[in-house]
Amino acid sequence: MKKEKSSKSVAVVIANWNGKKVLEKCLKSLQKQTFSDFDVYVVDNGSEDDSCQMVEENFPKVVLIKLSRNTGFAKANNIGFRQAIKKQAQFLKYICPLNNDIELAENYLEELVRSAQKYQQKENKNFGILAAKLLFFYERDRITPLEQLFFLMAVEWREVFGKKIRANMKKRLKFLGAVERLFCITLKCSRPFLSKTKKAKNVFLMKTFLLTMKIWILISVLVWLALEPFMFPRQ
Repeated sequence: MKKEKSSKSVAVVIANWNGKKVLEKCLKSLQKQTFSDFDVYVVDNGSEDDSCQMVEENFPKVVLIKLSRNTGFAKANNIGFRQAIKKQAQFLKYICPLNNDIELAENYLEELVRSAQKYQQKENKNFGILAAKLLFFYERDRITPLEQLFFLMAVEWREVFGKKIRANMKKRLKFLGAVERLFCITLKCSRPFLSKTKKAKNVFLMKTFLLTMKIWILISVLVWLALEPFMFPRQ
């Protein structure tokens, strides 16, 4: 049987593995979107918690892609992307990957698409990625620490928060800015080492360096998560 084509302009791709409870909330929030020109693809990594059955029974319009085993987050997303490109063909303009444990605001997709179109019209050029702010699930007036860091590294903070910024947000951003600068300095100092390692083709040294950088990033994030509530208490 031939697979039906779709003329939707947006594809929402969700990778899932044993996330039945959170996935259901995510899909329900997609049903409430004010924007309707999108298809949803759930790529299931061989779940054993009846995730697939829940999707088939409660969300018949969702394109469910069943995998026989857990292929990992990245591969599952790539499978979903390829299916969306194949199904929506020339009509597809944007792909929106989502974690299965996210609950969206009702205007989420509408605002993303509007922002994308506004940017393309204003700058007259394409862009690679567009992101929304991410809030704590149980404290929805707080931006998650990692999201603050991503915002800081991506754009000027004034453009994101404007004049409505909370009083202590400036302190948060200065702290994160210091962390980012320290990381950049570390990378800059490592360039000569990387250059020599490349010329010498010393794979062991290269792997050791990359592992060290990953550990450094992990420690920085963990320290931030541990100290953030004490350094910047809620107002």
